[in-house]
Amino acid sequence: MTRCVQLLAFLFCALALSTAPRAQSPAVMTVVKAGRLLDPRSGKVLSPAAVRIENDRIKEIGAL
Repeated sequence: MTRCVQLLAFLFCALALSTAPRAQSPAVMTVVKAGRLLDPRSGKVLSPAAVRIENDRIKEIGAL
């Protein structure tokens, strides 16, 4: 009986720890600087320009 209670307590703790919210990892940010950048929608050239990338997604494009 004691073994069964110990096993149930262990499984309960393991389940509680596995479902606990995890801390989010910090965002990985990369900035790419360019001498010139063409905006294909407007046909304008930004010079100088930068592209900000966070977690493999482009977040912002603009002039420096």
